[in-house]
Amino acid sequence: FPVTIYNSKKEIHIDAVNGVDTNNATVGKPIKTLAKMQTLLDGSGWRVVLHPGTYAEACTVSALNVTFEGLTAGGALVNLTGDWTFSHASSSIRVGGIAFTNLRHTGAGGLYLAANTYVRGLLTKSGAGYFEARNSDLQGTGISVTGAGYFNSFGCKTLGLNVNNPAAIATVVSSENTVSLVAVAGALQLINNIILSDYRDWE
Repeated sequence: FPVTIYNSKKEIHIDAVNGVDTNNATVGKPIKTLAKMQTLLDGSGWRVVLHPGTYAEACTVSALNVTFEGLTAGGALVNLTGDWTFSHASSSIRVGGIAFTNLRHTGAGGLYLAANTYVRGLLTKSGAGYFEARNSDLQGTGISVTGAGYFNSFGCKTLGLNVNNPAAIATVVSSENTVSLVAVAGALQLINNIILSDYRDWE
């Protein structure tokens, strides 16, 4: 799916290095902090563009129909070291080109991770919303699915996954570098995955 929403009603640019929160959040005058961004997310239909840099703030997003896009330049990454929570109650949020530390999906709305998205800590799905990741790097400290509904991973690097909800349905297709995929409760479908007995043996 495309990361950019070309018909977005509004656009916010954030630059942790060169931004100023009194700016108007345009590409030429970006704001600096995630806290300021959250004050601007009133309603739905936003496109949020994060410029390269490290953002240490924790962030909870409840706005609907939002795209978060990392503006990469020369291989530089957008690093989010604070915990991020997507708690939107409906609609969908799309993310691409961003490196998270800990990512939580707690809402009933959908969450889509596109290529060049990283989760370097814990990925948690505790809500009932649809989750889908494609060609993302999810090799953090693990993935925990405790919420109902669908969890789908296609072509991702996935170190470990634990499904523990009778109403959860998880599908993992063409995953790399996988050590453990377990369903304590719920359904887990595995298709064309490479599972290693111990990834440390391959270092």
